[in-house]
Amino acid sequence: MPKIPAAGGEAGVTDALFVIGGFNGLKSVQNWAKELERNSHCYAATTYSWRRADSAKREIATLVTGKRVTLIGHSLGGGHAELLVQQLPAGSIDTLITVASFAPATVNHELTRRNVGYWLNILPSPGKGSYQDAIRRFAAPILLNWREQGFIPSASENYVSEAPHHDFYKMMTDRCGAVEHGRFHSINL
Repeated sequence: MPKIPAAGGEAGVTDALFVIGGFNGLKSVQNWAKELERNSHCYAATTYSWRRADSAKREIATLVTGKRVTLIGHSLGGGHAELLVQQLPAGSIDTLITVASFAPATVNHELTRRNVGYWLNILPSPGKGSYQDAIRRFAAPILLNWREQGFIPSASENYVSEAPHHDFYKMMTDRCGAVEHGRFHSINL
């Protein structure tokens, strides 16, 4: 069950947002989070590389109650975000957003769905891939035993973006609004 946001909070911040970037996507994720904080003053955003996803888990576990928590993961970061949701107590994450996600083939989507209030899964445009996308789809199963998630029936919503896999910023803007104009919203209210 989602937590109710605290009234006011520190400096008006009521929502904690954690973003885990993919293999080469940390800079894009950091730029997006910086724009979010600059233009949407109710969010405190923290970014991590997929290699440091456990740091996000520790920080989320220490949050005081009263903050809504949104966890976003792009590419390999999406799989790590989903695994974090499964390791944290149910209800710790109000909203999970997986963006062009790769995850272990054995990930339990039903458990993920039970543990979050709302799960938005954003898929990249099927027709706008590059040679890097083809390499990613080929290499991830071989090197990591991870696969591209695609449509996830257990998610609360699956949204197909117009942007390719590598364009996290555009995929988020397509569905969740332009952070540079203060229009971010993770779910339709």
